[in-house]
Amino acid sequence: MFATLQHFHHYHLSSVCLSAKHVQKKAAKRMHHRRPKKSRPSDINRKPTDYPTFEKPPEYTISDAAPVLASKPAAVAEE
Repeated sequence: MFATLQHFHHYHLSSVCLSAKHVQKKAAKRMHHRRPKKSRPSDINRKPTDYPTFEKPPEYTISDAAPVLASKPAAVAEE
């Protein structure tokens, strides 16, 4: 019923029949194949956006002054 590798020594890889009729593109290759192409000259020659530099402000400020506690907000009176 099952043949060992000794019986297949005269077969070539080209003679092996596969069940696939048409090989499909896999996920990454298909997305690259179907991606929108740049066709307008204004899109093809577009330069990358030049954003201004941003410096992150310090999160904490070290101070020698006495700490000031936050007070509760005043209750809103309904009329």
